[in-house]
Amino acid sequence: MFSDNENVVVVTEPRNCEYILKTNFKNYIKGHRFNEKLGDVLGDGIFNADGHKWKLQRKTASHMFSTRALRENMAPVISRHVKHLVAVLDSASTIGETVDMQELFLQLTLNSIGEIAFGCDLSNPKMAWAGGGFGHAFDRTQKYTAARYINPIWRLCRKFNILDERKLRTAITDLDDCVADVIVNRKKLAETDGLDGCTDLLSRFMQMSDVNGVPFNDKYLRDVITNYMIAGRDTTANALTWGVYELAKHPDAQAKLLKEILEALGTDRPPTYHTVDSMAFAQAVVMETLRLHPSVPRDPKLCLADDLLPDGTFIPAGTTVVYAPWCQGRMESEWGKDCEKYIPERFIGRNPEDKPSPFKFNAFQAGPRTCLGMNMAYLEAKLTLVSLVQNFQFDLVQTTEPSIQFTVTLPMADGLRVRVCRRQAES
Repeated sequence: MFSDNENVVVVTEPRNCEYILKTNFKNYIKGHRFNEKLGDVLGDGIFNADGHKWKLQRKTASHMFSTRALRENMAPVISRHVKHLVAVLDSASTIGETVDMQELFLQLTLNSIGEIAFGCDLSNPKMAWAGGGFGHAFDRTQKYTAARYINPIWRLCRKFNILDERKLRTAITDLDDCVADVIVNRKKLAETDGLDGCTDLLSRFMQMSDVNGVPFNDKYLRDVITNYMIAGRDTTANALTWGVYELAKHPDAQAKLLKEILEALGTDRPPTYHTVDSMAFAQAVVMETLRLHPSVPRDPKLCLADDLLPDGTFIPAGTTVVYAPWCQGRMESEWGKDCEKYIPERFIGRNPEDKPSPFKFNAFQAGPRTCLGMNMAYLEAKLTLVSLVQNFQFDLVQTTEPSIQFTVTLPMADGLRVRVCRRQAES
């Protein structure tokens, strides 16, 4: 995963993760190596930023993820897009057509985050570029950026604009054109209707200024959009794709989820914020999916000063320290001998204190940089999976284990093709 002859230490013990993510947080930053490789795409956005830039963006965005905002602003938007997805799958089931669930989930989450974070209806036919152009450009930028981690001569390729670096330049240009369109449309709305009362993230940043009192420029707004697009689109779409895959592979788990759904909703009442909030098995399904298939499988940090981890490991300054949720979720020492098995029940405890430590189950990171959108991700995943399992049964077309595409997140390399069957009313 890493090149440049850098020293790399991978931490997997929860006590070491807690140390770098919380206890000695200030000594482990994103740093120049991460910025050099991902800065073209992420810029000064929250994923890439340290210090004051990170704190400002986190403080601004935190208002968007309150319980009230989740209930009143986000749940209705997500539910509307899920309803559209159900209609698409209903048509596919009628004609017996197979569908790529990963592609459909990427469209769902793109439209949801576009409306919630940027006040932009990306499903609007007048913005047809958004569904294909935006998503396609975003996927390409991630693919070619991730290649920098395994190509030892990527800097040379960048200098001469050849191979993947040339493709990356084109992809970033396409992405920037799409983002510029979002910003222009939002500014036009501000000129005519103002931004008072707008709850989306982009509007909040458009009303703010930097330390010198100058409003944030379009480059800064562009970085905000790209960072929250990857957070709100790719990560949740990946989790939903793997969730459907695991439920299709494990009919017993799917049956238990269906039982919980029917008891709470019956066959025709759609889920809401309140109903999914009380569904313990649905929550466990999402968590177990993320344990085995974390949307961000690894995350590097740069050690600023010589340090000693709790287990006695010496970390020289300049070392890249990686915590790896994908590895941690499969450790027998933490999860038992059945750690490779898909068992949602492991997340259903009798007491609140049975909930695993965020440094053991760290699919959303932990400490000061815990994912701001964690509760939104859980909400979107549960609203979607509950709606789909309530209405459909999914049968896998492929018989082999899906291969993983090497990007910043954890998508399936070839998508997830399934055959969808409408559940009978008597179910």
